[in-house]
Amino acid sequence: MKKPANSNMYTAAADRVWREFGAHLLGNRMGPWCVVSERPLGEAARQAIANSAAALGFGEDACTFATLEAAEPAEAASVAGADCGQNGAAKNGTTVDGATEIGTSGTPCGRGGTATEGGAREQDDVTGGDAARTARRQNVTAAPAAPLGKDDLFLVVEGIDPLRVVAADAASAGALAATYRQDVPLDAHCRLFGRDAIAFRQFESLLDDNAHKQKAWALLKKLPRLD
Repeated sequence: MKKPANSNMYTAAADRVWREFGAHLLGNRMGPWCVVSERPLGEAARQAIANSAAALGFGEDACTFATLEAAEPAEAASVAGADCGQNGAAKNGTTVDGATEIGTSGTPCGRGGTATEGGAREQDDVTGGDAARTARRQNVTAAPAAPLGKDDLFLVVEGIDPLRVVAADAASAGALAATYRQDVPLDAHCRLFGRDAIAFRQFESLLDDNAHKQKAWALLKKLPRLD
């Protein structure tokens, strides 16, 4: 079970991660899903993954998005200013046809999940809070941060301490494989340091038509529900 978000013992590591690597992060401060990508995902992709997490029982604010490359200042400003909910995912996303959908106007489709101890966060614990907005503005105006190395990526993932990990592209899958010294197969499910994980070859490319969306949802469903 996800550790309570209001416990100092468990938030200290996340606080360090956000202080040191805030230019690489967006979304829930300690999300039960950690989504890693080479560069910041577009609004539709963030929404699709966020709604998938909700449909699998993790609540609407489940995702921490981590990027290997820090967002460029203009890019970070665009992401920060998007029409987003607390989890940083744009309210108008994309859908995947089928028994359960990925993404519609900001609410989970199909069997929508309820907030859990792992998914529920108080306002100050998500990037919609005042302190986080200030930190994000500082990141936008600062010089671009260096890419995450293996040790950095390990600190980020372990500091956030998610229940599920999603690699959104081949580069992030390779980085996770190098970081954890294990195989992270593409377009497949694996276990990553005791966590269920999936890795896409290129998630965003699967949002272009319904057949590809079905493929994306089939892989996302390999992550166990939180019941």
